[in-house]
Amino acid sequence: MRFLNWLKSGTPLAVLLKVVGTASALISLFLGIVQVKNVVTKWRSGQAATRELLAAADFKLSTRDYAQAWALATQAVDSFPSSDSARAKQLSVAMAWLRDIRFGAPGDPSFSVVADKLTPVLLRAASRARGRTRADALAHLGWLTFLKWRDGSRGLAVAEPYRQALAIDPVNLYANAMLAHWLLYPGGGGGTLESARHHFARALGSATTADERQFVRYWQATALINRNEEFAPELIRLSAAMAAQGDTLSAGDRSRILWLAYTLPGWTGLDHLTDSVSATEQQAAFPWLVRGLDAERNPLYRAVTARLTELSGDTARAVVSYQAILKEFPSLAPPGKAYLASTLKSRQRYATRP
Repeated sequence: MRFLNWLKSGTPLAVLLKVVGTASALISLFLGIVQVKNVVTKWRSGQAATRELLAAADFKLSTRDYAQAWALATQAVDSFPSSDSARAKQLSVAMAWLRDIRFGAPGDPSFSVVADKLTPVLLRAASRARGRTRADALAHLGWLTFLKWRDGSRGLAVAEPYRQALAIDPVNLYANAMLAHWLLYPGGGGGTLESARHHFARALGSATTADERQFVRYWQATALINRNEEFAPELIRLSAAMAAQGDTLSAGDRSRILWLAYTLPGWTGLDHLTDSVSATEQQAAFPWLVRGLDAERNPLYRAVTARLTELSGDTARAVVSYQAILKEFPSLAPPGKAYLASTLKSRQRYATRP
């Protein structure tokens, strides 16, 4: 009532101006409400679009299509810069791509192209993030530094980002595994096997998923394989531990370990299987290493199995296996024939007669 009385009071011109002013205020209020509604609708639409982009990036990441995953995550960041989830996904893609990067000969331009894309995101996280996220970013900057070092930039301080990451998060999975890899890398970190074991053990203790565990084991195997036969006994110990814990390794990597630990020493190496590694570890490692590799067609690997059978105390069964190898591989190379003949001669009392 007071408003109506106020509106009617005064001269006709004053009343007209009051009506016009009131109408203008109502229109402005209505337009403001509409504008706010449009902003909210646009925000919600942006959120939905961001979720769709991140879901697509996740899918591409699962297929290891890193270039597409990166493009989708970057589009999400560009479309919605304030989205923490979009920036987190972009960082996640960058780190995964870097861990799995493949490039050719030194100087391959494809590596520089990828590195130039990923570096700003890693640097941003390393400077602005906190805790484990910051340590993860620093660790991957260390890995990027290593890749550049391997590509020819030998003056780079590869270990520094790793150590910065460990100063923030001493049990960081990536920093520990990557530093251990660097310590053992030929011509690289100059670390000892014991120091590398320490960091790999820390990384393994930090693994909370099967994928993280596989990551650590793969890097551990790779670091040891890089040293060729020098660390063959450690590779057998690692294989025994992986077999006991249900871990996996590619057929190619297992073949490489078999080559270093058994093929290179050759037939004479069969008498020295347990010089550095226990028979129990050998018996756990060897079947795991040859799984799916058709070892029955390799006379040396057949002889390894027979020798391990003998070391377990079943000499009679081992002798049967030695005899079978000679029979099934008549064109066996002289070193193999000589070893088997000598072995059977020294174990005559266990031999079975045809």
